[in-house]
Amino acid sequence: KALYWLPPELNEHSKVVVSALPEMEAQLNDQTISHLPVLPVEDAEQILERWLTSIQRKLTPDQQQEVINKFRHTALPIFLKLSFERAKHWHSYTTDFTLQESVEGIINNFIDLLEEEHSAKMVQDVICFMLCGRYKGLAENEILEVLIFNQEDKKAFIEMTHPDHQDELLDMTQIPIVFWSRLFLDLEPFLTERDADGVPIITFFHRQFNEVLGKRYGLFDETEVD
Repeated sequence: KALYWLPPELNEHSKVVVSALPEMEAQLNDQTISHLPVLPVEDAEQILERWLTSIQRKLTPDQQQEVINKFRHTALPIFLKLSFERAKHWHSYTTDFTLQESVEGIINNFIDLLEEEHSAKMVQDVICFMLCGRYKGLAENEILEVLIFNQEDKKAFIEMTHPDHQDELLDMTQIPIVFWSRLFLDLEPFLTERDADGVPIITFFHRQFNEVLGKRYGLFDETEVD
């Protein structure tokens, strides 16, 4: 967790703001440090309401209470974001709206649902390929190309295609965009685009996704996640 990328000197009137984990505080002890408080429940309620209003959705009183009560366990903004992404799909008649109490639990529950909706192997392969990338991400064309070189994935794509068109896919160099686009749309709220050596890559927007999913699929332990 080196901070070698921070410039040792700055131009006059310039400042750098760094968000860091508590264990990195010792490396920043010669700087001005501000400890961020947890997100107050009152603020969380207002943020949730604004998010729901922006997509013209509402929750029932019981559903709203479920989100806020579970938020109290962590008081973390990422938990509120994850809860909102689950809750926005609830209907007024939805009765099974229980949320996990931790960030790890709610991320794993989200991936469980993805694996039910899509091919479990495709979900795992896409996530693992992204996390194994140099910058914990890949360009979209890299995702499309690397999946086709996996013979099991290629076979699965061909088998899901109508028999009249299967021969057309034998020589393909990328998976059909339609297979990726459906999964991408479900993952999109938790993805971001970053620049890697001048190339835009797709990565998870928060380090806890890297940690939780790396652990889920046995890629690395927490000490290996930046």
